[in-house]
Order: sequence, then structure tokens, then C-alpha cells
Amino acid sequence: MPIITTKTPIKLKYGKKNEQQGRVYKISKMKVSWNENNLLANMYKKINKECVDNRVWGTRIDNTSYIKHNDNIYRDFIVEEHLQTLYMLDDNEIKKEDIIGLNESNNTNEIIPIIYRCVNQTNIISIEEE
Repeated sequence: MPIITTKTPIKLKYGKKNEQQGRVYKISKMKVSWNENNLLANMYKKINKECVDNRVWGTRIDNTSYIKHNDNIYRDFIVEEHLQTLYMLDDNEIKKEDIIGLNESNNTNEIIPIIYRCVNQTNIISIEEE
């Protein structure tokens, strides 16, 4: 199972008034399953549930886990296990509670607790095979 590390910028509340805006990012290390051949939709079909995979943006590259949007390529995956999460302000680690205007997100799905991500290829720092 692949282990990927991503570095993702975080958009904060309060716009330009927030002194941390544009300076905070999250580094995540995760075990993943690539969403090849639209694995997620197939999982839902097996349990007779509807999966909303009508892409609001981008186009899936056939039989891959890649999404093309404008001039960017994104990698589509399901998080099997979170291994590590670090929050950074500039290049220094910061506690999550010290981030001004951090939006809390709900990563759970009401039908099945699946964490699904689509990350710009440029935000993937590394991919290792376990």
C-alpha cells in the first residue's frame, strides 16, 4: 500500500487581515489506495448505495487515479490510515490551536467513514511503497 506525504497550503478565515494568511500549510503522511478505475464509486455500488462522483471540476483520465483540471494534474485517492500530520507556519512547526482562523472540516461520510482526497500533483512531496 503506498504511503504518500503531501504539503498543502491552508486557506484561513479573515482574509488579508489574518497575519498568518498564505503562510500556513499542512504536511500529511498517509497510507492510501489510489482511486483507479473509480474505486470509490465501485465500493458504493457493492453495498447498493449511490456515490456522487459527478465531478464539479476536472476530467478523470481513463483507467487511472488522475484528474485533469485546466493545466493541472491531480491524484485521486482514499486515505486508509493517517500516519502523521504537521502544521507549519513558514518553515516552523505550529500547534493546530495556534493557527488563527483555521476552518475545521468534517472528513466523514454519513454512509461509510471514508476519507477521500484529490491532491494537486505539485503538493505531493513523496510516494513510498510499504
